[in-house]
Amino acid sequence: MLETTVEAPAPTGEEPTTFSEYVPCDACRVARALWKISGDSGELYLCGHHKNKFEPKLAGWAKAFQEFTP
Repeated sequence: MLETTVEAPAPTGEEPTTFSEYVPCDACRVARALWKISGDSGELYLCGHHKNKFEPKLAGWAKAFQEFTP
């Protein structure tokens, strides 16, 4: 069985001042981030598509999943 490793990009450190501020997805840099995932070593901002794609891999690292509300 072929096993693939998916690595999420490193957090950018750009934290929004409000939830209505546009923050790009750390994975694709095109879509608007709708999720803030916090872990021991930082935070990731992901669109819904990439949150769903990476969620199984992030489950062991993430301490909190926070959904943005526009």
